[in-house]
Amino acid sequence: MRTFTAYIEYDAETNSFVGIVPGIPGAHSVGDTLDELQANSRKSWNWYWERQ
Repeated sequence: MRTFTAYIEYDAETNSFVGIVPGIPGAHSVGDTLDELQANSRKSWNWYWERQ
């Protein structure tokens, strides 16, 4: 099993959370809440892994 680190930042200008996973190309997501960010991130990660 591989381990990846996700970085989460809060963008005060857009009032949203931004998450990236540097080890996965294209794995970045945005959400108005942390729960929404988590759900969107899972979609992004799954999309990537389905194409590997």
